[in-house]
Amino acid sequence: MACQLLAAAPTPVPDAMQDLAALARAAELASALLPDTPWLQQWHTACLAKSISDILPLTPKDPR
Repeated sequence: MACQLLAAAPTPVPDAMQDLAALARAAELASALLPDTPWLQQWHTACLAKSISDILPLTPKDPR
C-alpha cells in the first residue's frame, strides 16, 4: 500500500521540506526489511502506518 501511495504522490515543490521528509520516511520504511522479533515487527508496522498517514494528504483523491 505504501508503495502505491508513494507512486501516486506528486513531487512536492522544493520548499516543502516537511512533505519531502514525509515521502522519504515512507519510502525508507516501505523498502526496509521486516525485523525478526515480533515486537520489532509491530514497531515497524506502527511506524509504517504513521508514515502512510503523513503522506495521505499529499496523494490526489480519486473522485467517485
